Amino acid sequence: MSLKIPQDYTEFLYWIKERTESFWSKNPETSEDDFVCEEWAYEAKWVGLTEQEIDEIEIKYGIKFTKFHREFLKILHTIDRKRKYEGWDEEGNSFIRETPFFYNWLEDEIEINNYLNWPKKCLLDDVLSDHIWLKSWGEKPNSKEEKESIFNNWIKKAPKLVPISRHRFVIS
Repeated sequence: MSLKIPQDYTEFLYWIKERTESFWSKNPETSEDDFVCEEWAYEAKWVGLTEQEIDEIEIKYGIKFTKFHREFLKILHTIDRKRKYEGWDEEGNSFIRETPFFYNWLEDEIEINNYLNWPKKCLLDDVLSDHIWLKSWGEKPNSKEEKESIFNNWIKKAPKLVPISRHRFVIS
């Protein structure tokens, strides 16, 4: 079987969609294939966005998607379910956690806002704990308030990082 991967970006996204949905359509409990999807992904489908929805998301979050990311969102925005995995709490009790496979920009507001703010928070923590100070900021002040003010003025000018999945980002 030959895998002819499309060279056109949009065709490639549809190629990915068709193959992943085909993979997810095989029941992992009854399939005779050596490699099957996880049970939570069985029968999953991709959910795309409209141009209007993408425009509204950009306004809501104050971001700008690239033309390639917009095309991605129209075809492979998210899947129709959350990824499920088992974890254990501090007492050793197991629990099931659901997280987005790819963020659903129409529903996952808490996760999206957390990760939109995560890079700034991490960098600011490093600035305030004296792990980062750029020469271009001038001489490092002693007070945390002054450091934070200088950092905030600098970060306002930087492009936003747009979360794709957890700590993976693209530039707005």
